[in-house]
Amino acid sequence: MNGYEEYDDMIVSYLDSKKYGRPCMTDLPPELGRAIITQMLNTPPVDWEKMKAESARLSAEFLKMRQEEEMAKERKEEEKDMPIISMFFGIIIRMFTGQQEHNPPHFHAEYQGHKGTFDFEGNMLNGDIPPKQQKYISVWADIHSEELFENWNKAQREEQPQKIDPLR
Repeated sequence: MNGYEEYDDMIVSYLDSKKYGRPCMTDLPPELGRAIITQMLNTPPVDWEKMKAESARLSAEFLKMRQEEEMAKERKEEEKDMPIISMFFGIIIRMFTGQQEHNPPHFHAEYQGHKGTFDFEGNMLNGDIPPKQQKYISVWADIHSEELFENWNKAQREEQPQKIDPLR
């Protein structure tokens, strides 16, 4: 509350009563004019530096939200084309569906932003997965090589691959 609510209502009703033209201060009743001037004088000045900083902060926040939305959309598309077939120890294993995939048969692994492509014997064909996680993936691939080949064949027929048990 600014203490001028009664005057605010008077201003609104006065402006509503003026159907044509723009009223000026001399058109206002004296008490209303004094109230407006008093309110204007008591209004703190605008801190333009603070306004610019807040505007920059909000712009950055908006941009970050847009980027996150785009990344989420990309992840959703990626999951559709390359569904997760297994997860263990923070490692995500995926396999493309569709005939766009090329030989040799392989799967994709991700670990904390690191990515790699592996053959069904567990050898990393390319990527930057850390050595410890490479060992886990290699053991997992060795255990599940038959299931990986079955999934590869399904994926080539554009069928969804089956989930494979994680390494325990």
